[in-house]
Amino acid sequence: MDTSCGTAVPRKNILRGVGVLVEKETAKSVIECTPVSDRIIAIRLKGKPRNMTIIQIYAPTSDSEDEEIERFYQDLEQTIKEKAKKDILIIQGDWNAKIGYKESTGWEGTIGDFGVGTRNERGIMLLEFAKRHHLVVANTLHNHKLSRRTTWHSPDGVTHNQIDYILVNRRFQTGINRPKTRTLKKTDIGSDHDPVMMTFRMRLSKEKKVSQRRTKFDLEKLKDREVAEKYRSELAGRFAPLLLLTNEEPQQLCDQFTDITFNTANEIIEDKTGQLLTNNTEVTARWKEYCRELYQHQADVDRTVLAEATSEGEPEPVILESEVRAAIIKLKMNKAPGYDNLPAELIKCGGDPIIKTLHLLCNRILQIDKWPTQLTQSILIPIPKKENE
Repeated sequence: MDTSCGTAVPRKNILRGVGVLVEKETAKSVIECTPVSDRIIAIRLKGKPRNMTIIQIYAPTSDSEDEEIERFYQDLEQTIKEKAKKDILIIQGDWNAKIGYKESTGWEGTIGDFGVGTRNERGIMLLEFAKRHHLVVANTLHNHKLSRRTTWHSPDGVTHNQIDYILVNRRFQTGINRPKTRTLKKTDIGSDHDPVMMTFRMRLSKEKKVSQRRTKFDLEKLKDREVAEKYRSELAGRFAPLLLLTNEEPQQLCDQFTDITFNTANEIIEDKTGQLLTNNTEVTARWKEYCRELYQHQADVDRTVLAEATSEGEPEPVILESEVRAAIIKLKMNKAPGYDNLPAELIKCGGDPIIKTLHLLCNRILQIDKWPTQLTQSILIPIPKKENE
């Protein structure tokens, strides 16, 4: 596989930014993508025998304050710490640092002799970071001609430097194809930087999506007063810390809401048989039941609300807790659960803990206009029709 780095000239009013382009076939191997800041983004690829984490960076320039460069390295250190330790690690991008030509003495195993120019203070910081994390600077290992090593050119075309680097775990450096790890020339990308390419030998594998198994709760137990009270009490205790997170992203809030509700129900409302709905006959029967109930239901909607005009520029009113309560009361029972696998019975029986948490979630969605996955997806499993059925 090939990996490359480079920094384009920033647009007007855009100070910085990073991103990762992945070819369509490689995209099938992406496990996750994590934007860390406007200077750091990470993606993780599924591979054989190890996964790979690629971190794209844009370091502060040489005229930036020391606090900014320190904050950048702190964020980078934290990003590495949070990634799987066994992964092949690649960190690439514009480091705004010079590590020098034939200055590998004392830094053996971290850089080669084939850099450019004279090392500066930011270069020392980069080398200390690389050595601390057992990384090698891949595009300094081969004796390419100067034009294949320089990565940045001054606007007047007089000054040429190497400030873009690709760092790789030292233990995996045998995967680096050194002659093919170099600067690419004659690329008209409207930038004072040239792309840097590394060819790295590893096998990728497609990320297989694990089908969600559906748990069948014994919802009849909720009719037992003691069980219902215990369920609400457990939810109240587990939701309490969540209600304090008023600035949390809707997706994180929704994920935690789903996990807490599901796990609490799983502990108190046990499955009738201790089995999952994986039997074809059971699935087929439940599908027919769901469709029959779905199309019998007539939504009761006050359409006059849609016709009411709102003043331009007027802020959206907040969602009231009473509105959330009213919506929950209207939920229909005995319905198949949706994408989150939470039946309506668990929501209705949750009482105030559920209402208050959903009230917080709904207003966060309204405030920042981001919808969690659970609220934008549904499950539809068509069953092929047989003859004479």
